[in-house]
Amino acid sequence: MMNYQIATRIAFRSLLILHSQKSSRVPKCRSDSSTQDSVEMATDAAFLEEVSAFLNTSGLPLTPAHDESIERFIQLDPLHVSSSIDEGGVSSASTENSTTRTTKLTEKRKKEGLRKLRYQKRLKSEQETLRQVKSELSKQLEGLKQVRQRQKNSNNDGSSHDLAWREHAARQQQERFLAEMEQKQLRAAIGVQASYIEKLRRTLPEDPAAMTPDTAATSSLEENVLLRCVL
Repeated sequence: MMNYQIATRIAFRSLLILHSQKSSRVPKCRSDSSTQDSVEMATDAAFLEEVSAFLNTSGLPLTPAHDESIERFIQLDPLHVSSSIDEGGVSSASTENSTTRTTKLTEKRKKEGLRKLRYQKRLKSEQETLRQVKSELSKQLEGLKQVRQRQKNSNNDGSSHDLAWREHAARQQQERFLAEMEQKQLRAAIGVQASYIEKLRRTLPEDPAAMTPDTAATSSLEENVLLRCVL
């Protein structure tokens, strides 16, 4: 008996929704009230036929006309059901929009994180290149010092004139090497400075007020690294 009542209520509610939707699609005529009543009666009769056909198809027995379930069903306001359906649709659309905004925000944060990781990787690569250049120049300078020392040792047995001339030549050679080394360092520093300035220009927003704490911290770190490279 309980299952029968539940099934009956479900069937009534489903058919009520269909009936309210059909009623909302019936065009409003400008005729008198008797014509409108006739249309509504025809619609209700068709609806009752659908209810009877549904119950016969599902194998459920028809209940008497004075059943309280049918009376409550007939007394329901179709407009109230339609408004409930509309509110459900609005709530579903609002939930979908909120989910879409959350998804877009998550994707934006992921892209920003990947961009920062790529930038840090390039920064480390350039720092490693500068360390290699510095190491190479230091080795060349040490080799030049050793050559000069050997020349001094070999000239100890020669005349003072030859010794002075060789020392002068070695001094000129060393000065030339130091000048070339300094020029290479300046070129490397200028290249690094130009690269960092370009990266800072792309990273920092045009409006200083729009800077986030993460962007400000990254910019400060880049400026410190740039100053150390220049000095």
